[in-house]
Amino acid sequence: MSVAVPLFQSKGLSFGEIFYLQAIFGATIGILEVPSGYIADLFGRKNTLILGTVFDGLGLTYLYFATGFYDLVFFEILLGIGMSLISGIDLAILYDSIEKSKNEKMKKTKALSNMRFYVQIASAFGAVVGGFLASQSFDLLVKVQLVIGWLPLVVAMSLFEPKIERMGDKHKENFKDIFFQLFKSDKLLRLTMINWVVWCHSTYFGYWMLQKYWENIGIAIVYFGVIYAIYQVVAAIFSKYAYLIEEKHGVAICLWSLSVLPVIGYLSIAYIHEVWGVIFALCFAIPRGITQVILIDALNSRVPDKMRATANSINSLMLRIGFILAGPVIGFLLERYELSSVSLMLSLTFIVCSFILIPQLIKEIEKNEKNDSRI
Repeated sequence: MSVAVPLFQSKGLSFGEIFYLQAIFGATIGILEVPSGYIADLFGRKNTLILGTVFDGLGLTYLYFATGFYDLVFFEILLGIGMSLISGIDLAILYDSIEKSKNEKMKKTKALSNMRFYVQIASAFGAVVGGFLASQSFDLLVKVQLVIGWLPLVVAMSLFEPKIERMGDKHKENFKDIFFQLFKSDKLLRLTMINWVVWCHSTYFGYWMLQKYWENIGIAIVYFGVIYAIYQVVAAIFSKYAYLIEEKHGVAICLWSLSVLPVIGYLSIAYIHEVWGVIFALCFAIPRGITQVILIDALNSRVPDKMRATANSINSLMLRIGFILAGPVIGFLLERYELSSVSLMLSLTFIVCSFILIPQLIKEIEKNEKNDSRI
């Protein structure tokens, strides 16, 4: 990921086409996201996870042979199928594995924090190695990635899947129940889902634009991995301690940081054209770490165990739909305007989103806390 943009450019793609590719990737996941989560809830999560890692490995194997845009489309489709089968199911297994107890909520939050911490640390390590390999040869990079791409299959096969109550085979009733739980019964859950989608996009777009930004300010590709690794370590630290930050400073501070910091990041891309501007890109890393714990935990804690994989898949589907709609638009703008101009547009967009979404979510959280104290 730390050198994805120059890697795709080495295969003949423009910067705008890279965003089109990501939209195709998102569309593939979007089509299969909910069916895969539902299958996992019905027939077992471990087997679904194993199948996902097989497609992941096939995609990264095909990347080695890909030469142009349409080859990379097929690569993204294979990867998208794999990701749709994995997305949300890993979280469902994690939450199912925690025994019911007095401190169940805290255990789950800590487990999610630890999971996100190690994901980010692994990404940081991979970023350094990836940046070094890319500086030697993109061919060497994809060869190593091909081998590493099959390791998740080994891990998935080693997992133990806890026994939980499963949904019945009355599919129409199941989906009615899921829809009611996610979109009708709980306004706080609904607002949390919307905020998760929006603020994930606020950092996701930024991460994809950063590599072009580094090129523009004259940073050599060998340092891409190191810089990306620093961002991942920062995200990991904030993932690890997100629940403590929430306890100490309150949920309102956490939520406003999710919306304000990415805006600062986009403004730095728009107005700072010196090497030291990379410091401000930490404004994408910090909220990325917090979002992956605070909002994801809030979502998974408020849905029944039996439908958790499907709920996570629906949530991810909303995220993919957002990118399917916005990705090509950003790609189109990047083909016609300077990176700084597009960054400024995004900063203004997320400022508007901040003042619309964050106050609503904070108000609903405070309302629920009052109701819980009365009970």
